[in-house]
Amino acid sequence: MPLVNRLPGTSDKDTLEIKSRRSIEEHIQGLLSTYDYSVIETPVIEYTDLFLRKSGGELASRLYSFQDPGGKHVSLRPEFTSSCIRYFIENQKDLEVPLRVQYSGPVFRYNPGIGYTEAYQIGAELIGAESADSDGEILAIALEGSEHFKGGDIQCRVGHIGILSQILSDVGVTQRGQNFLISNLHLLGDMEQGENTILEQAKTVGLILTEETEDDFITSIRDMDESKALSLLSDLFKDSLTDPLGNRSSDEILTRFISKYSKVEEYNAFIAGIDILNRLIETNGEYSNAMPDLKILLSANNIDEAVLNPLTDIIQNLKQRIPGARIIVDLSLVRGIAYYTGMVFEIYDQVGDKSMVICGGGRYDGLVKALGGNQDVPALGFAYSLANLSGATS
Repeated sequence: MPLVNRLPGTSDKDTLEIKSRRSIEEHIQGLLSTYDYSVIETPVIEYTDLFLRKSGGELASRLYSFQDPGGKHVSLRPEFTSSCIRYFIENQKDLEVPLRVQYSGPVFRYNPGIGYTEAYQIGAELIGAESADSDGEILAIALEGSEHFKGGDIQCRVGHIGILSQILSDVGVTQRGQNFLISNLHLLGDMEQGENTILEQAKTVGLILTEETEDDFITSIRDMDESKALSLLSDLFKDSLTDPLGNRSSDEILTRFISKYSKVEEYNAFIAGIDILNRLIETNGEYSNAMPDLKILLSANNIDEAVLNPLTDIIQNLKQRIPGARIIVDLSLVRGIAYYTGMVFEIYDQVGDKSMVICGGGRYDGLVKALGGNQDVPALGFAYSLANLSGATS
């Protein structure tokens, strides 16, 4: 009979690799315990909806999902955060906040071209804390634990989804436009024709009008009260509003006309949003250099530099904990999961020209309610990935 091979994207671990993983795990769990993070275990398999509800569907094609014999749609966990929040919601009445928990175990994501992929994660969640002090705590622990992976220089890239949203709002981009631009930020900067790709996609989904259709008449009615706009359009087009098939009234036709043009993102504001995002990418750099550049950029666009205060407070809090921490400000960093709402970060081990992400995380203040909680609860966390342990040292 032919050999049944292991699945692509999986690996068998030998004694050396297992000892290496356990050594790192013991060090990090010990570190987290000193900060009062208690150990919990969550199921390897959960209802699929738990992982889709706040991911914006971006995980849908990567979940290792199936229907169990009882007809329930379930998935192997692709990450721990959603399971930890589910644990918090189900046990909230018996838990004190802020709640500090830690975890470890395998996670599973399907990667196109590779197939089934298993990684091992160690991480922590801090639930019920919303101050810069809590963000600084998470960053400091993540950096301290990263020393157990060290092969070269450890650096931490920090961004802030909330600041990005506020900057885009200040240049006139609507909430829908903000979500679209932030989720497609990876197309800017490194990718040629990225801006054109974003514009074409935005037009395709009806987010913006083409330049040609954005004329003075549409601009004049955009900000009108709907009743006044209807009255104006009725007078202007009173002789041409008859539906030859009699299917719609004149009011219905005019209302559709206004809806089509008044709810679509203003083209110039969208372009301004893309332009400022491109400029934000150019300011990425060491904290002491990047912050002055960011303030100059904001001032040039008539945006109050106070919008940067949340990020400044977080990094200053971290610097008090770890004075020598190397922090790269990178407002183009948004990570891959849609539930982040505030600070996001990734920690790299830089060896020569090569770098490897060994840890990532951020703040996700809307996830508790999105997963069925009665109200929003501030929360944040991080996880180390032990996917590439060969050569890692303790």
